Amino acid sequence: MGSSGVKQQDLANSGYAQNAATTYGGQASGLYSSLAPALTAEAFNPQGFGPTTLAKMNTDSQQSLGGSNAGVTGQAGLEAARTRNAGGTTAALDASSQSAQRQNSENAIGTDLQDANLEQKQQQEGLSGLSSLYGTNVNAEMGEQGISNQALNNAGQIQNPWMSLLQQGIKSGGEVASAGFGNGGAWS
Repeated sequence: MGSSGVKQQDLANSGYAQNAATTYGGQASGLYSSLAPALTAEAFNPQGFGPTTLAKMNTDSQQSLGGSNAGVTGQAGLEAARTRNAGGTTAALDASSQSAQRQNSENAIGTDLQDANLEQKQQQEGLSGLSSLYGTNVNAEMGEQGISNQALNNAGQIQNPWMSLLQQGIKSGGEVASAGFGNGGAWS
């Protein structure tokens, strides 16, 4: 393949790289139209568990503690019936009720803390995702444009063999002409 074929191949490679860059740009646009709003929402308005899940978590805790407290109350009632001493279980019932309320409060605080941690994690994931999208797409597009520029540079550096022959002919003709006119304008 002659140098003109190499030059044509470099120009074709530049075109392929430009097409790939355009494709990456289009894909980036498509990704951004769907992912960027979702990641932006996650970064700037993280939802955590969400109100429904938080309510369910708190209700589950309250039901569990309520069931435990009811079990203690039932057991105390049985004990009072067996011993015929209803006043003997009052302290145990009060302690059980206080313990259940304290645990319920701790569970609610724990749920809120878990929710806050999840919101912070979602926020960081959103920001990280946005940064990654930007970097991936820009780097791919810039890389393809760099390949295109390199191919164009290579094509510009290839010497046309016909031009080289023409330049040699002009140079040789000039040398012949100056040698022939070296004797005062007459051919030797």
